[in-house]
Amino acid sequence: MQLGHKDVEDWEKKSREGYETAFAVLRIELLSDWIVVKTKGIPTGTILIGRLQGRAIPQLQEEVKGKFPEVLADYAPHILNKPQEDVLAYLDKCLEKEKKNSLARADERAFNISSCDRSFLKP
Repeated sequence: MQLGHKDVEDWEKKSREGYETAFAVLRIELLSDWIVVKTKGIPTGTILIGRLQGRAIPQLQEEVKGKFPEVLADYAPHILNKPQEDVLAYLDKCLEKEKKNSLARADERAFNISSCDRSFLKP
């Protein structure tokens, strides 16, 4: 996979804002699972997906693996009918809310996907 300078710069910016940044990759092969990867210190350029496993966040990977089919089935048809800028603005609000929740429970390391109001995604 290819990681550009803008990708890394954006992750670094979010880190400075107090977020712990990560991204997820789904390998295109039979029975593959999501790999959720820490971004801190990741280089730009071409990276083999298999080499990302050393940066994995196993607990978050399991959450994504368990929730992805449900989220995809529930929201994909609705989100595809919204303008991209509206979706991105909505996701920024979700991130800001999650950041506030995370700071309030600083000693917990849980990512609570349900903390975001999903009514925006429904018709």
